[in-house]
Amino acid sequence: MGYNSSSSDCRHVNERRGKAIVVQEGEENMPANLVWGKEFRMEETTTPSGEPYHHVIGVGGGLAAISWSSVRQMESLAEQHGVSKQIWPIYRGYEIESEVPLKDAERRSAELRIALEGVEHRVIKEDYWLSFIYGLLRDGNSFFIMP
Repeated sequence: MGYNSSSSDCRHVNERRGKAIVVQEGEENMPANLVWGKEFRMEETTTPSGEPYHHVIGVGGGLAAISWSSVRQMESLAEQHGVSKQIWPIYRGYEIESEVPLKDAERRSAELRIALEGVEHRVIKEDYWLSFIYGLLRDGNSFFIMP
């Protein structure tokens, strides 16, 4: 799967295990993880130290890094056009993927899909990441964002 971006905060694209990994430039843009797919499943792997680790796979989807400043910008733009920040599947307090409430992420994604349909298309296209998220949702994916 390839990944193209014209976003100013995307500087490098790397393919790993079929998932696009977008690396952010600059320490002020701390990265968040964006995981998407038609559904989610847990997969167990082993850390370099030999510890078991569960991570979330977006089935038929992928993983990208997005700066928290881009997340805030996207939320704010949508909020200016009537989309509540409360429905976004963003889990700032979770640092372990396996603890993210996946059913809640699917529910919020469905709510956000409906809410974004009420936003003018030109507004969505103004923001790279909002347009990216809208495309994911329009294609029937769910997603979540976490540290």
